[in-house]
Amino acid sequence: MKYCPECGAKLNGTPKFCPECGTKLSEGSTQGSDDGFFERFGDADWEELGRELDGQIAAENAPKEAYKKKLALARADAIRGKYKEAEEIYEALTEENPEDMNGYMGFIRVASENYTKYEGVGIEKSIRAAQEISGKADLRGYDKEYAEYAARREKYFADKAAEKEKKIRERGLFEIEGGVLKKYKGNGGDVVIPEEVWEVGDSAFEKCEGLTGVTIPSGVRRIGMNAFAGCSRLSRIELPAALEELGSGAFLWCYSLKSIQIPDKVRRINAATFIECGLVSVSLPKDLTLIGERAFYGCKNLTSVRIPEKVSEIGERAFGYCKALTNVAVPGSVKIIGTQTFQCTGLCGVTLSEGVEEIGTEAFGHCENLGEITIPGSVKRVRATAFDYCKNLVRVVFREGVEEIGDGVFQGCCTLWDVTIPRSVKKIGSFAFFDCKMTEAQIPRGCNTGSGAFPQNCRVIEK
Repeated sequence: MKYCPECGAKLNGTPKFCPECGTKLSEGSTQGSDDGFFERFGDADWEELGRELDGQIAAENAPKEAYKKKLALARADAIRGKYKEAEEIYEALTEENPEDMNGYMGFIRVASENYTKYEGVGIEKSIRAAQEISGKADLRGYDKEYAEYAARREKYFADKAAEKEKKIRERGLFEIEGGVLKKYKGNGGDVVIPEEVWEVGDSAFEKCEGLTGVTIPSGVRRIGMNAFAGCSRLSRIELPAALEELGSGAFLWCYSLKSIQIPDKVRRINAATFIECGLVSVSLPKDLTLIGERAFYGCKNLTSVRIPEKVSEIGERAFGYCKALTNVAVPGSVKIIGTQTFQCTGLCGVTLSEGVEEIGTEAFGHCENLGEITIPGSVKRVRATAFDYCKNLVRVVFREGVEEIGDGVFQGCCTLWDVTIPRSVKKIGSFAFFDCKMTEAQIPRGCNTGSGAFPQNCRVIEK
């Protein structure tokens, strides 16, 4: 048995043309049952494929069909003498589809209120006839209107041609291999990345200081390391919904980038992703699990951030030196707040939820606007200098469950005077409250207290 090489139809004998698709068949072009046809096409569901193809064709033709229906409706209104309704439809159609002259021709004929006399007449003749037969002086104005319409139509085609030329010209500015944008070779401006790209590679736009805006294709799933690092004038970028990964340093030193929304499929903000960006606000996805080291370090204009409920770790210096950041709520899903995570920020309000287990060294150090803090009982250990030099801190409450207060935790907190220490605390490190304003401290009986843990004039009472 032989088969058509195009459609796979069974062939009887040696026909010159396929009876199904009409393909011309030459000797040797047909395939036998063992020629690999089914290996080529597999066990495809042909009915399903046909329905899918019909759907695609219908979707492509839908706008054209809708336009035809509007034209038919306008013509029906005009023939019935409903000139006002027809005129509104025709006028809209000239804006909707300037490529097609039918909308404007209908508009001219309707305006003369004698539509049927001009059937099949061109635009210029329609204008003349409309003036002569109707006797309407104002129809002479259609000469000018038509000139404006013609100019608009000419501009439409010129813009399309220019856009096509621009795409051809820009195509040489992108080095693309297998869907990965390896390097952008242009000078910047507002750049549209070609649709074939599914990954923006490492350092693809690095140090392109003239780059001001980027349109990323909807299918891009990864933005590589340092992809836009050093693009100091980049102010507009919209990340596609398909994006799954942001590489380390992806937007490092993008000083002009004011806001960004991270798509829902991204699970990690990797190290140094937004170091020293101009971000004022950032929207993090609800399923985010990690905020990496120095992720937002030095974003001095960042005023607020909502940490999602599924984040389990905030890395070292993740929000360090975010001077405008005033409030933060750390959810219970976060087990570790890393070293210097919020150091030198503008925080005046911090909420730590039950579930947090460790506060790292200098995690909130030098937060000079912080007035009070409550440490939940789930935190077993507050590491050394975690809140050092918070100069306006006046009140600290440790909940039952906290076991260790590290060395120098509140060292240099010169206004701190009200501290609640629960019975669960087993160790208070050296210089933990050095230089504080405390005059009295109650600690659990048998608590291991390091040297200089409290100010010299502080009365320590074991309870």
